[in-house]
Amino acid sequence: MTKQGREQIQLKRLYQKNIARLIAVLSRRSSQVRQTLNQEMTKFAREESFEQAAKIRDQISKLDYITQPRLKIADFLENPNFMSKIRQDESKNLYQLLRKYLSLTDIPQRIECFDASHTAMTLPTVGMVTFRKTGSIGR
Repeated sequence: MTKQGREQIQLKRLYQKNIARLIAVLSRRSSQVRQTLNQEMTKFAREESFEQAAKIRDQISKLDYITQPRLKIADFLENPNFMSKIRQDESKNLYQLLRKYLSLTDIPQRIECFDASHTAMTLPTVGMVTFRKTGSIGR
């Protein structure tokens, strides 16, 4: 069999696997698909096929996005402050995570984020953004 023939067979198998996963997601079995994708990602990472693992990670992220719970219009009609309640809950959850992983005793008043990069090992660049209660403060 030629190289092109083998590639065609691999593409056909990948297509069939993707269709099967799509059917599973549409049949409300997205958790099974997510679990399978996690296993594949772990396998690729163990084999040091990091580009493949990153592709699977991106698929998991997209699957999580399309399967996240949707807000109902009725919730807004019943409670006009519904979104502020959601934001309040998200802030509380974020604080709990920060507290857990950073061993915080108080709510941070300021968070500084840094990003360092370079182009082909030249032209180093560093950026910093500071966040306070009111949002980001540019520098």
